[in-house]
Amino acid sequence: MKKTRIPAAVTAFIMMFMMSSCGNSSSGSDGSSGAAESSQAQSSDVSKAPAVEYDINGDIRLFNSFKEKYDGNYKLTGTLTTNENTGGSAVCFEVKGDLRLNSAVVDGMMTKRYITAEGDLYVISEGTTTYKKFNHDEIGNTVYKSPSYDPVFSGTGVFSSASVDGGEVTEEYALNFDGMEGTIKYTFDAASGDIRKIVIDSTDMNNTHEEVTDIVMSEPADADFELPDLSGYTRND
Repeated sequence: MKKTRIPAAVTAFIMMFMMSSCGNSSSGSDGSSGAAESSQAQSSDVSKAPAVEYDINGDIRLFNSFKEKYDGNYKLTGTLTTNENTGGSAVCFEVKGDLRLNSAVVDGMMTKRYITAEGDLYVISEGTTTYKKFNHDEIGNTVYKSPSYDPVFSGTGVFSSASVDGGEVTEEYALNFDGMEGTIKYTFDAASGDIRKIVIDSTDMNNTHEEVTDIVMSEPADADFELPDLSGYTRND
């Protein structure tokens, strides 16, 4: 049985991942532009770990420096594949403090989800010019701290193992969020410390396997978190 602890008003994080594409109408960014800028972003805005031999049994973990740099302040673009979506989908998430933004294209229509400084959730459909608003007291703190809106760090539990293969280091951690169980694996370039891949496996998800590749980490943009003018939209919640 799948565990559904996140309120029904908020889409489960597997669906957020699977149906997402990076984009913000005010900044003009989209999934393709994020991928095109990957080499520049990776070279200028990632943790640079020293090129030393990695000790799988040691105390130094690449995830720790990665988290120190980006936890609570990042923009992620990448390509997601799942056990039910082998073709891959462009994904984008932005986190800055308590602010959250992600964009999704569902049935050809752009949907954006914002969590504001007040903790309110807005789900805005550009295709139908409609929106929903959920007040912070409806969703609580659990949601904006969940993998639905912070898929990189919020579900990471204790370290379990590490391996080295072909110049890449993979570190495995327990998946631990609100009763969910499974594993989350981070693969890094051994020389630079750049994140290359994130894999989540859990029988508590609708898709038991998620794999994010082509990852670009960069700084979030303040303008991306600004709500659009909703005067021409209809509220339908």
